[in-house]
Amino acid sequence: MAAMHGGAIAAALRNRRNREQQDHLDFYIENESASSAAFRTRKIEGIIQTKMDSTTVALDNVRRKALKHEKQVEGLLAKVDERLARGTHYTNLLAITTFFVLYVVVLFLQRDATLAYSVEASYLDTIIRALPDTGYINSEQDLYDWLQSDIIERVFVDPACGDGICAIPDEYPGFGRFGCQRDCGRYSKTSTITVNLLPYLNYTQDQSDILDPTNTWWDLENQVMQGSTNPEYRFNVYSHTMGEFLLAEDTKVIDEPVVIEVPDGPLTLHLYQQKKMSTLISPNDIYKFTFMDGATLPQRNSSSDFAYGDKREALAAQALIQKQTIDSCFSVPPSDLTDNQLTLCLENPIQDFYFKGMASYGLKGDVKTSNGSKATAVLADVPFCKIYPLGHQGLLNASNKQLAVDNSIPCSVGARRRRSQMTRTSASAEKGTGGGEGGEGGRRLLQAPGACTRHEDCDPNIFDKFTGAPGQFCTIFGYCDACSFCQVDQEDSIDGVCPQEPCPGSGGFPECIDAQAIMKEWECPATYDFEVYKFASKGTPVTVKPPPKDNIRRVTPFNRLVGAVVLTQSRQATGDCRKIANDDVKAFAAGMRCLKKGRDTAPFGRDPVLMPTSSIYDGKLAPEEFYQDSERFRTKIEVEKADGTVVLEDVLTTAIPFFPHGYDQQTGQEKAKDKMFRKRSQHEKFNVYLDSRVTETQAKRMLAFMNEGSFIDGFTKQIDVQMVTFNTNVNLFASLIFTFYWETGGGITWDFKLQTVFVDIYRGAKGQAQLILEIVCVIFLAANCVYEMRDIFIGIRVMKPLQYFMDPMNVFDWFHLIMMWVGWILWALYYQRASTFEMNAAYPVLADPGAKARLFVTDAENEKIFLEFVHEIQSASDALAQYVAVSSICVLLFVIRVLKNLDFQPRMGLVTRTLASATSDLLHFAFLFFIVFFGYAMVGHLLFGHQFEWMKNPGDACVFLFFQLLAFDPTQFWTEMTHAAPAWAFHLFLWSFLLIVFFILFNVLLAILIDAYAMVKAETPEDSESFPGEMKAVMADRLLDMFVSEDKRISDPKFKERLEAHKNGLPSTDVLRDALLTSTAPPDPICLPGGITIDAKVLRQLVKEPDLEGDNRRRSSIRIYDGGGALEEAGEDGEWDGEEEEMVNDVVERYSKLSILDSDKLEQDTLSILQVEHLKRELAMYRCAQRLHDTMSAVEGSIDKLALEHLPPEERTVQDDLLAIQPNVGQGGDKRKRERVRGIVRVTVVEAKKLPKMDILRSVDPYCLVFLTERIGESTTGEVTFRTEEKKADRNPVWNADFELPIMRNSTALTIAMFDKDSISKDDFIGCVHVPLSDLEEWKHTDDWFPIHNPNMPHSRIRRAQLHLKITRLPDASDAPALQAAVNAPLAGIDEEQGFDGFGGSGRGGGGGRGIAASFTSMTQ
Repeated sequence: MAAMHGGAIAAALRNRRNREQQDHLDFYIENESASSAAFRTRKIEGIIQTKMDSTTVALDNVRRKALKHEKQVEGLLAKVDERLARGTHYTNLLAITTFFVLYVVVLFLQRDATLAYSVEASYLDTIIRALPDTGYINSEQDLYDWLQSDIIERVFVDPACGDGICAIPDEYPGFGRFGCQRDCGRYSKTSTITVNLLPYLNYTQDQSDILDPTNTWWDLENQVMQGSTNPEYRFNVYSHTMGEFLLAEDTKVIDEPVVIEVPDGPLTLHLYQQKKMSTLISPNDIYKFTFMDGATLPQRNSSSDFAYGDKREALAAQALIQKQTIDSCFSVPPSDLTDNQLTLCLENPIQDFYFKGMASYGLKGDVKTSNGSKATAVLADVPFCKIYPLGHQGLLNASNKQLAVDNSIPCSVGARRRRSQMTRTSASAEKGTGGGEGGEGGRRLLQAPGACTRHEDCDPNIFDKFTGAPGQFCTIFGYCDACSFCQVDQEDSIDGVCPQEPCPGSGGFPECIDAQAIMKEWECPATYDFEVYKFASKGTPVTVKPPPKDNIRRVTPFNRLVGAVVLTQSRQATGDCRKIANDDVKAFAAGMRCLKKGRDTAPFGRDPVLMPTSSIYDGKLAPEEFYQDSERFRTKIEVEKADGTVVLEDVLTTAIPFFPHGYDQQTGQEKAKDKMFRKRSQHEKFNVYLDSRVTETQAKRMLAFMNEGSFIDGFTKQIDVQMVTFNTNVNLFASLIFTFYWETGGGITWDFKLQTVFVDIYRGAKGQAQLILEIVCVIFLAANCVYEMRDIFIGIRVMKPLQYFMDPMNVFDWFHLIMMWVGWILWALYYQRASTFEMNAAYPVLADPGAKARLFVTDAENEKIFLEFVHEIQSASDALAQYVAVSSICVLLFVIRVLKNLDFQPRMGLVTRTLASATSDLLHFAFLFFIVFFGYAMVGHLLFGHQFEWMKNPGDACVFLFFQLLAFDPTQFWTEMTHAAPAWAFHLFLWSFLLIVFFILFNVLLAILIDAYAMVKAETPEDSESFPGEMKAVMADRLLDMFVSEDKRISDPKFKERLEAHKNGLPSTDVLRDALLTSTAPPDPICLPGGITIDAKVLRQLVKEPDLEGDNRRRSSIRIYDGGGALEEAGEDGEWDGEEEEMVNDVVERYSKLSILDSDKLEQDTLSILQVEHLKRELAMYRCAQRLHDTMSAVEGSIDKLALEHLPPEERTVQDDLLAIQPNVGQGGDKRKRERVRGIVRVTVVEAKKLPKMDILRSVDPYCLVFLTERIGESTTGEVTFRTEEKKADRNPVWNADFELPIMRNSTALTIAMFDKDSISKDDFIGCVHVPLSDLEEWKHTDDWFPIHNPNMPHSRIRRAQLHLKITRLPDASDAPALQAAVNAPLAGIDEEQGFDGFGGSGRGGGGGRGIAASFTSMTQ
């Protein structure tokens, strides 16, 4: 065993030593395989053929006449195609340019941007410019100020009276404060009324009651009720004819009568109490001065602060009158009082004051008019409101005291008072002024001499100046007084009982009176209706003021407001601040509310008209007149009872004016969701309207209403101010929307959206022309789509639809066409909206444009109509804006398509070819630039975004840096950025950005473009024809084709038809050759560095799972080396299944791409390597030929010697001459024999089955080409090619076609190539069947199904396709004698046999060398 191993090792070492000593060129002789040689030959041939096809050098290397003719036809046909393609290019350029120009013209006709600018610029220069250009406002007050100065004062401007123009309906013939007399004249049909009203303390004694001594009226001065305790009674007259009050302001009651001019019709006198008295006096004080028990006091039954005739107000007002009357009498020294005042104060009991005051609440007087003479007619009589019906008679009428006694009740707890609080010293005691002198001094004037301790101490004969009767009583203070001053027994009399003997009828006045009982039937009307009809019949409607209509409100000159200015608010919901995690911060924020997702839909705000602190407060109005209880806030307030206790009562307070859009404020119900506001989010917004019908004053009042009513508060998220205007001069609507957004950080940003739109389309001659051009545009667009669909259809028919879309320009064209269709669809939608557009003459949104309170109540139906109009305008403007945007993109795409269509022209296509050449570098640059640029944007956002607006988010940072890259301007950022970050960080960021991005990357971009341009420019021939020259030539050809007859000139299309007819309908040799090469050649190998390649056979082994056990066993065996030292193959290849083949092809496709960087460089490198190897192989073959020549010469010499030894001496010289001539004879015979037919192949193409679908519509239209394949060279199809008939739409065609093909010397295999006939594009290659001639035995009949192969088609499609053939190979009978003669000729036979078996040469010496070379050429081919 050891000896055996030793021998094997010795043999291996001996073989290695022999290989080392052998010439390295022997490698090419011993290891050259036919497949590798064929692969290299195909590579060289492909490269050279490509270069030969691109040259125009007049070299004719084609020797065969038929092949030469085919090349001539195909070459000339290519020239014709080139001319036709040039003409087609110019035709396409003309078509796309015409389409482009037509489309631009249509766009200009569809929208006049100049007119639109004239309208929009008026807004840009006025309303929009008034807002800060920073995009921020400081506070909501800035918004109110902007609304005041640039909306209301600009839009809601009433006509100026006195300008000489009577602007009806705002101006009309007037009177008083109505109309404009200066412009429209005076309205003469008016009457004059006189209003004479006075309050109790101003009213003198009624002259009609002078004769009645019981009618005693105080004649007190006006100063009694001056100051804060004056009820300030006012009045006004409402004219139902005018629909307004005749006086601009409520008139304060004065001593003089007020004369008012009134029109005919109903009128109403309105009385008001300007000041709410119930808030100035407590219930206990009311009891002190009115004897009304506090527990029985009526609550205020009107929420109007100016309500006249309220029971609580009447009691409070009269209590204050009593209090101030006492103060006026007893709070000053008697010397300061007039005689009249002194008499009234000292001679009238308190109860007399009381009864008279309780019978004189409010105003007394009348309204009169002249009846044409000095006499006057009373239109309305206004009496005092009397709690005691006869109270004006005071104590003199006993029924007054009796009424008080009848309504007396036991006093409630805390309601009892002392007499001292009601005497003439009460005021001095309370105020501390004039205490002794004014109080007690006054009392002493009536005091009898001496003090008293009982009633008998007083003189009964002293007369009471008030009643005129004698008698006195002893007061509780211990002095005597008149009997009329003893009314309340316990408080007035010294013994608690008023004496009846000296003072009959005294005493008995109750301490407490039931207020509600005594005022049960009390009424005090606040209005008095009357009428005046002097010029019209009674009851006839009278019109003075024209009916209101939609006023002409202009936002800017000629741009009229339509409907109203709409303010829409979105409110942010709030909740607990859950984002705070720190306990200390959470404790600090306890009770605070944070914004959260969602909307706040709760009604909000306060009606400032009903708030006394408001500048637009109107106390005459009551909340219940305008608001339901559910529309008012409820709160608990503290109420003081008569006993002094304070309780909480649930009362209705402020009214809520702002409700969401979905709430109908007129009905108090939810609105039906209209088509614009189907979304709940729209119903949750809050709308207010500044109706165009409101006056300037009312508009300002509305703005004050919003401001003071808290329309903007802490929950406001966004407010949109929207208006629609119409310009009659240019027939344009404008939609303007301002958006104010409250950011959570505290800032208020603003933005605007301004769009113009027109609704009159296709009107007039211009509109008709526009319509025609639009139709032509659509036809052009449809033709483009049909043209592109044709190409797609071709791709689908040949089962290669993706190939069309792999071309980026095809995708670009479709993108352009789709964008254009989108644009036309948008235009159609816009036209649909415009054609169905409807508009009302007016949009009265507000229910009452002159409302006194609740100013923003809308008419739900009119509001819906107006919002539908706004929605239509907004939708139409959006559709037009979208159409303009899309069409603008289409114009840009048009420009690119025009440039693309210029690419064929050498000079005009420089730009597109430059971009195409630089595409790869630009993509790499863009990726690198994006990384660097985005990185700087992120750094800028982090460093400066917290203070610098332009870097507050990454998007803005990118935009800012890009603009700085184009136009560096330090003034825009230097200050802000230096304060936002440390100085060193700012400078590092700035200068590194400039260095890297601007100076380096930007210049790299320029270098890429310049380099690509230089390369493209260098590739462009200097003598290439210019664009005008080519255009001129193409146009000349077109004109000549049109006007020159076909007898004198053949057009290019006609010439092409004739050339194609010369081809007999067969595919070109190049097409067929490529099809055969691709069907027989293995997949391209993977090229690795160092010239190493991996073919499909090796790759098939590598993709399999390795056999580790077998590998280990082989590694341990010496048989790992064969004779040449190569690795042993694992076994035979066997058949490949479809999946394995697809997997190998996929790997080759993926990894072969990695080795292809530049096709030109790759071809040049491959050609250089193959040339070097080819030189080595030629040298090796030459050396082999030398060795063989030496060997054969030696053999020949030996044979000659043997032959000469057997010849007679006299024949040796002749034989030498014959031997010398014999090689030439043999050589010429061999050449003739190679051109002779070597046999015949009879072929019957019977049928095929299961062919793949090549066309999506017609399946497959197969036909076959039958020929004998020669060695790969200039021709592959041999001398004769036959064609079967075409079978329409048949995947299982039957032909039964018989053919006979001559077998030439170079014929190697029988080939049947199958094609699919295509009438649109070139015929598609289905596959082929190869039958080697070496597999066919003479006289043997072969009848079999052969698989059809096509490596370029997925295996799943072609794997089941088969072709049924019947083949018989026959020898050529005419060649039998020649063959026999060749056998009989020894030398020639030997040479011929050698040439047949392998070397293919004849003769000796040089002939042998040529035979070897020819054999090598055949093998490599």
